[in-house]
Amino acid sequence: MKLRKATAKDIEGIYSVMEKAGYIAAFYSGKPKESVIPKLLGELFGTKSNTTVIIGEENGEIIAYSIFGPYAQYKSPRFPEEKENFAYCMGFGVHPKFSGKGYGTLILLATEDFERKEGYKGVYTDVASNNKASLRVHEKAKYEKIAETSDPKRLIGVKSIVFKKVF
Repeated sequence: MKLRKATAKDIEGIYSVMEKAGYIAAFYSGKPKESVIPKLLGELFGTKSNTTVIIGEENGEIIAYSIFGPYAQYKSPRFPEEKENFAYCMGFGVHPKFSGKGYGTLILLATEDFERKEGYKGVYTDVASNNKASLRVHEKAKYEKIAETSDPKRLIGVKSIVFKKVF
């Protein structure tokens, strides 16, 4: 898998993976693609965005993505830990036809490399307690589970598992 920093021109491919991996249904349910794409463009690539998007490609097709930025800019989740010079990984996804082949671990570890290069000394992330594949990837990548919290952005009964990794 070829990894690189994404640009706004990659939005259609990123959207496609997000949709197939379930992110769009979870966070933009019922909204048409035509209204979601401009929102994603602003959030990920807008002039006020401090977000970095990494993509993984196979044969020119985007098959994975990861999104991170400075932890201090995110309002959720809040937990009593050191925040200065830490990144927050908003999430990553792999196209289902490529799942189970190590691409999730690869994109997560590549994201860490980009975070280090941008001067971060560690990263936080949170994973839905029912997302078994992502939980396995974070454990495999040696993330430390630091909390389990209720989170209004999750389905009822689904917790946020908060992870931290210091570089």
